[in-house]
Amino acid sequence: MGASVGAVTGLRALRFHPKLWLSEGPAGMDVLSGSGNLTEGGMTENDEQFELIHLDPEEAEAIERHRLRFRTFQAHAVPLEQLRADRYWQRWVEFSARRDEIDREAREIDRALADEAGTPAENAQLYADLLAIYETARDEVTITSDDGSERPYVATRFKQAIDRGQREGTLVPVVGRIVRGPTEGFGRLAEAGRRDLMVETLVLDESKPYHRFFTAKSKELARANLDLFESEYGDREGA
Repeated sequence: MGASVGAVTGLRALRFHPKLWLSEGPAGMDVLSGSGNLTEGGMTENDEQFELIHLDPEEAEAIERHRLRFRTFQAHAVPLEQLRADRYWQRWVEFSARRDEIDREAREIDRALADEAGTPAENAQLYADLLAIYETARDEVTITSDDGSERPYVATRFKQAIDRGQREGTLVPVVGRIVRGPTEGFGRLAEAGRRDLMVETLVLDESKPYHRFFTAKSKELARANLDLFESEYGDREGA
């Protein structure tokens, strides 16, 4: 099709992270940049962030800056024709096949875990309880910003994790990962004396219909985290 294709390889590839598309025509330049890789997941399935910018032909300086940025990334690439003639290409193909096999195994493990993670009704209840933690913390807990001002505690990464777990049917494993060790969010809630908003309380609540799906290890870690809270922050509870 007449396309010029290159690939970034070796140690440089481990650090190479830009995703940038430039489209030029009589109407100017469109610049698409963001987090998604040029893969099916990156383009259609994952939660990604992109920005699309249009530059009119008169914005020649800005257009040239984007061209330069693209050429800077491109300078690290090896032409595909040259790469295919190198021993590296054969090894890359071999390792890619192995990676595909590992990915398939990982998906099978995820599906097996999902099968053990409760019924839809129990997952829905767990998600509702986790969402209540997020919303209550946002409404009732404040933290101190770098400039000394107070702001609501919005646990964005926690919300993203439980939303993904809800979509994929893997909420129990998500909670298991959260309780593996005291997180930043745990520290925020501990400083506020809000034991009631800690995920660990849900893991240990035997009245919850999803309690039976948490492993003994998750319950042990949840208890250890709460013990840590009691020893270091217990006197602040209810503050």
